[in-house]
Amino acid sequence: MSIPILYKYFPPERISFFENRLVRFTQPSRFNDPFEFLPYEEFVPDVTVDDFDNFIYQKATDCTISEEIQRERLRNIKMEFAAELQEFMVGTYDNLGVFCLSEEWDNILMWSHYASNHKGFVIGFNTEHPFFKNYEFELKSIDYSNKRPSSSVKDDYIKNLIYTKADVWRYEKEWRICRDLLQADKVIDQDVYLFEIPIDAIVCVYLGAKMSEEDKRNVTSETISWQSIPSAYQVHMHSRSYQLTPTPLDM
Repeated sequence: MSIPILYKYFPPERISFFENRLVRFTQPSRFNDPFEFLPYEEFVPDVTVDDFDNFIYQKATDCTISEEIQRERLRNIKMEFAAELQEFMVGTYDNLGVFCLSEEWDNILMWSHYASNHKGFVIGFNTEHPFFKNYEFELKSIDYSNKRPSSSVKDDYIKNLIYTKADVWRYEKEWRICRDLLQADKVIDQDVYLFEIPIDAIVCVYLGAKMSEEDKRNVTSETISWQSIPSAYQVHMHSRSYQLTPTPLDM
């Protein structure tokens, strides 16, 4: 499935995009979903769950305390181990940056969650542009599922982690592309990795229904200096229904 135009939601704090066209490719450990890049554990396939439980139980057992306390200690050890393993697994992929896009510009929840309650803006990108091509982990839609990818070694193991999310996120209609963070055009505080998107990859701009007048002026002043001016729209809340409607702007 190929969709030429995909959209990115930005909060008003990222109004500098119109000056520098920098977008963040985010490390998995910085995502707001703690299940990102986190497989369920098949890290020692030859050891059964019972074997693991028995091993940990022996370490936790102390004949001087009650069985109830021993079992609570066992549960705590297992939870700590699982948390440490998960933290390690997520950090393993932090050399990889992920850029997330959506099929829709008018998703009310996305405006609320990612564009500061409609105070931000949305950029539409032409995904046929070379910027989005020729990467090992190509631009691809997310597979929404209630089953987490397994940690078993498979040919598509990493791709399964990259392109699988919990079904609860389905409303985002997300697509992703990944890049090596060492290729970043700018790095802030050794943690935020930014890549510059060419002007001619930008197709359209949507200004939030609650964007401030100052931010609107900043967008206009920066955008009119671009060599290629995208289509621009002011977003409004529909007067009768739960919809967002665009009005063309002269840039």
